[in-house]
Amino acid sequence: MMRFKLHGLLYPLVLASTLILNQAAWSQTSAVSLDCDIGDQQQEAKLLRAANGMAVRRSIHELRLTVAGKELTFKDTPPYDEPLDGTSYTYCGRKEGYSLIADREGDVFTGKLIDERTGRILDAGQEVMFSPDRRAYLASEQIDGMDGPMWTIHSIDGKVSWKGPSFVEPSTPHSSAISLDSPAWTASGELVAKVNCSANNELAKLVKINGAWKWRLPPSCKAGAQ
Repeated sequence: MMRFKLHGLLYPLVLASTLILNQAAWSQTSAVSLDCDIGDQQQEAKLLRAANGMAVRRSIHELRLTVAGKELTFKDTPPYDEPLDGTSYTYCGRKEGYSLIADREGDVFTGKLIDERTGRILDAGQEVMFSPDRRAYLASEQIDGMDGPMWTIHSIDGKVSWKGPSFVEPSTPHSSAISLDSPAWTASGELVAKVNCSANNELAKLVKINGAWKWRLPPSCKAGAQ
């Protein structure tokens, strides 16, 4: 399962002097994350019981949360029986004052993050990973037919800092795209991900170059833009 989070544009990433991050660096942060399988009724029922009444399913097509003195209602829309049509919601649990609602909108599998202290509904994904300082979160959403998920970094108030696919575009017409997997936050708040072009547990790192966010690849990856 994917976990994510990154500093937003409001506060820049710290650029490390080394370009190669090893497996130890990748695993040093224990991320707080939320995710679930959209439409898994058995899993949802277990999570709803653990919510102790804060989240309830009023009917098969209506989910309701009570937070910060507000009632938030999420209603599925027809057609209900079409796998890639209509809208459906799934409760994905809560951690550290946030609840996640997975949201399938047609062929897009995404989600909403609920700030239980304010009742605000924030754009997210079906998987969310918070940064170590809890000032940002990484969200993952999947579009049916797309190779790999789309990743978005939000500041904790929901504003988008960066958005991009989970791959690096080929640098030449004859090279292949480089897949990114298992995104993670480092202890210093940098977003890193495993790459399919390295057999040595090296990682790509998201950095800001000339005002634009780009994936910096390890030297062992010959293809891809840097």
